[in-house]
Amino acid sequence: MAAWRLTACVLLVSGCVESIEPDCALPAGGVVLRDADSTVMVSPLFAGAQVDSLGLYAGRILLLPEAAVAEHAHADAEELVFVTCGGGEMILDGVEHVLETGTSLRIPRDAQHTVMAGPRGLLAVQVYRPGGPGKRFYDWAAMLGER
Repeated sequence: MAAWRLTACVLLVSGCVESIEPDCALPAGGVVLRDADSTVMVSPLFAGAQVDSLGLYAGRILLLPEAAVAEHAHADAEELVFVTCGGGEMILDGVEHVLETGTSLRIPRDAQHTVMAGPRGLLAVQVYRPGGPGKRFYDWAAMLGER
């Protein structure tokens, strides 16, 4: 009987927590850069000058709720995505993949892909190997104030 009560309490609490969980946001601190539409923001995990010496780019990427990244491919790099908050969907070479917290996905070189954030947005750690595609983020405008 006690185990049943404990399970019921855990289910009740986890349901409540999930229903009031806030939209995704980048952690405080660090440089935050935004795309021209201010619907995608990034926070590189190291300085742009280190991309070549490390052989990769790593950073956090935030897509605001319902934002999308147009279909594209990276001819000279593979990409790894680790979703840390929210979700959405990615179409990778014509195959739909559901993205949710805890999901990881490898995007091979030359693979056509697009991503659409869900209603809470999508926050992920993104890694390019080699780091060439990530260099474009350092040219984006700095985000000032709230994010």
